[in-house]
Amino acid sequence: MATEMGSGEMEHDVQRILEKIDQFTQQVWELLDAGRTLFKTLSSEFEERLISIHKEQMAKWQEEIKEMQLRDTCNETARALLENAQHLLRSAPQASPTQQPLQDFSGEM
Repeated sequence: MATEMGSGEMEHDVQRILEKIDQFTQQVWELLDAGRTLFKTLSSEFEERLISIHKEQMAKWQEEIKEMQLRDTCNETARALLENAQHLLRSAPQASPTQQPLQDFSGEM
């Protein structure tokens, strides 16, 4: 009879351990599902933010290129004006001390 009691207790203990295994397994699966969901969300947010950072940087560099091109255009225009002024100054006849000065804008001499 003592053997049956021991066997009954052992069966009860085994059953309790099996229930713990089932509960633990269920918890692990729930954690895995929650982790997958979390990582999918984080991965998606990370991807979106990284793409956003890339777009922002590309826009900054494009703006920098436009500014450089505008400055270059202005510099080229100024250079051309200066070259034209130099050409005009070189080709203009030199004023002699005997020549009369040019009239001012008021028409007086």
